[in-house]
Amino acid sequence: MKTKRMLHKGISEMLAIVLGVVIAIAIGVTLFAILPGYVTSMSQQQRVVITSLTANRVNTSTFILTVSIKNLGTKNIANISTYISIGNIQSYTITPVNPASSTCSSASQQVQCTNLNLAPGQERSLVLQVKVKGGQVQVGTLVNVAITATYDDKSSAAASATTYIM
Repeated sequence: MKTKRMLHKGISEMLAIVLGVVIAIAIGVTLFAILPGYVTSMSQQQRVVITSLTANRVNTSTFILTVSIKNLGTKNIANISTYISIGNIQSYTITPVNPASSTCSSASQQVQCTNLNLAPGQERSLVLQVKVKGGQVQVGTLVNVAITATYDDKSSAAASATTYIM
């Protein structure tokens, strides 16, 4: 007697493997296209930059520091905290010259500006008078500035820059 072979209906093993690989690649390409845009949009919500920083000597104990800050994020900046470090000088006072519709106060090596309301894409300059106590302002002294921006939703971003006294 002859044995009849049963006919198997379905897909071959090779075709199943090829389809599995194609589906995995399609999912990978989709995630690769979607996730970077999502991550970028999340990180852009909190971005601030110092666009310009100058320090100009007025006399032997005073210089004017101008810090231009730009909001590159997607939220309003409510407050800016500015920390200043001047070479080896430890004792100095900082007085805001143009608070620009915000309230600025200084304590030690820091200036806090509240109610800044810096919208996305806007730029604002803070002009600060720095008076050294018991020392002299030397041309060429290194000045470091670090800012922390606090947004309306209480999130924050930071930036820093360096210049020399002219």
